[in-house]
Amino acid sequence: QDEIQIAITGSGMPLQQVSLRLPVIDLVEPNLSNYHIPVYGTVENAGASINAGSFQTTIVFTNDLFFPVSLTKGSITSIAKINRERRLTIDVPNVSLNNTESVITEIIGYTMLGDTVKTDLQWKDFLWTSTGNFAQPGFENGSMTIKICDRGQPRLITTKPGTVLSIVPNPVEGEFEASVSAYEAGEYRLIISDLNGNSRELKKWNVGMNDPILFKFNFSSVDITGGFYILQLKTPTRVYSEKMMILK
Repeated sequence: QDEIQIAITGSGMPLQQVSLRLPVIDLVEPNLSNYHIPVYGTVENAGASINAGSFQTTIVFTNDLFFPVSLTKGSITSIAKINRERRLTIDVPNVSLNNTESVITEIIGYTMLGDTVKTDLQWKDFLWTSTGNFAQPGFENGSMTIKICDRGQPRLITTKPGTVLSIVPNPVEGEFEASVSAYEAGEYRLIISDLNGNSRELKKWNVGMNDPILFKFNFSSVDITGGFYILQLKTPTRVYSEKMMILK
């Protein structure tokens, strides 16, 4: 059987190589209500550019130090709290990039005081949601460090062990339930405070030796301004804190 060799020539478009970067942020005040974390991008192919590229990605950070509420471009798909991590999934449409690094979008939210001063900002998952000749991007993680007063010792919030205090739902719209595990006899107080230190007592009660351990209280947030708060549980020997967000 005869063989015929055929020469085929042609050209094609190379995959667009994109790099995405999260910033390294130092010494942010822990009480900002409109803080922006930029997300950067660039195209690595010389002379190349991307127009109308869209993607979905998840960014992971410590849940104590930052709570996201919106984006300057795109939308928040979900916010999941897993142990000490907060996982933010976002959709960003119509991205235009070239060889000069630029801001793709900014994550807007609240900075907070926690039991640590630093969190990594990490890329978790990524998916191009638009058609195009795009390669999987290169990723550069970032970090954020909170500014604190450290005279004598760092002024941090001690997180609770186990489930001494919990809030459902959180974020709060309307009513919320505070669950308290009372392991000691004596006086207990629930106090809500804003980030400026203004506080009000929600509940005070006494626990006897033979009383049940678990207490649940329902509260309304109708007369509380929207924003971030700290709910404190003062027991006979300790103080526990839980962050909460009230939506309006």
